[in-house]
Formats: sequence, C-alpha cells, structure tokens
Amino acid sequence: MHGEDVQKEGAGKLVRIKMLSDKQEKEIAELCRNAEKGMKPIQDSGELLEYVTGIFPMEEKEAKVLLEYLDGHGYMLAGKGSELYRGDLCKEPDSICWEKYSVGDAIEAACEWNCEMLLESQKAKQDGSGDYQFWQERHGELQKDEAILGRLFDRTERGIENNRLAENLAGVSPAVKQSAGRSR
Repeated sequence: MHGEDVQKEGAGKLVRIKMLSDKQEKEIAELCRNAEKGMKPIQDSGELLEYVTGIFPMEEKEAKVLLEYLDGHGYMLAGKGSELYRGDLCKEPDSICWEKYSVGDAIEAACEWNCEMLLESQKAKQDGSGDYQFWQERHGELQKDEAILGRLFDRTERGIENNRLAENLAGVSPAVKQSAGRSR
C-alpha cells in the first residue's frame, strides 16, 4: 500500500486513510522482527491469503480490502506459527503493541469501521456540511467495501451463527406446522 496519507476531519472524528511508503513498510517490518522472534508481518493481500489458506476462505480482493481497513485505522496483522496477531501502530511511539487476534475479529472490526464511515457519509450528505464532497466521493467506494466485507463476515463463525439464528427466527416452529390448516 503506497501513496500519501489523507486525513479528513468530520463530526468530531478523524478519518484516516493511510497508505504506507516503502520506507514505512520496511520500518514496520523491522519493528515486527524486533517485537517477537518468528513473527511474520502480513503486508499485502498475497501474504494474508497465504496465511489463511486452509483456515479461512478468502479471495484476493477481500484480503486487500480487509488489510486496507486495518492499515487505515492504524493496525497491521502478523502471523507466528498458527497464531494471528494484530499490531497497534499508534498506541505507543516506536513500537507495535501486539495482541492475539483472529481473522474473524479482523473482519468484524473492518465491518464496524465501514459502517461508521457510511453513517458519517450519510450524515454529511444530510447536513450539507463542508465534508460533503469528501464523503460523496467515498460513499460509492464504501458501499462496495460493505458488500465485500459482508460476504467475508458471512463466512466467520459469528456470521454463520447469526445466519442460523435469523433462519430459525424466520422459520415456522414445529407446533405451528402441526396446527396448520386445522380450524378451531
């Protein structure tokens, strides 16, 4: 992920879309190596796909969107053996604060961030605020990301459970099925 940082303030929140330079990527990789022996930073979609193979089904575009959301919110992923870690790049200067994390956790966080940005986009449109043009340009992209992240979420443990609960709630109970067609 290369380019320049873009920062935009809106409704009291700072929205950061961060793109790392080659130098920054190397610095982060060095911090990872110093953080814990054997920890391998996941810096692009190919590396994430390699890590999740056999653990979680994911396409390259999905991996790219997920990593962009993590990066844009000051996080990165790294693997060590079969464990996945999330690194907080902003918590402490000159270090990365690591915590064990799952692919599902990363997807849920990205879904939440996407939802927050979509709401901010809609609010700017309704208010006609100064952020309107910025959010108008991003709104279509956020909607595309929402669809991608939604498909990812549906494959997480929580997503599968949510879908199962929704089907059960929408379905007809066995007692209602037995009494169907009977008059009182």
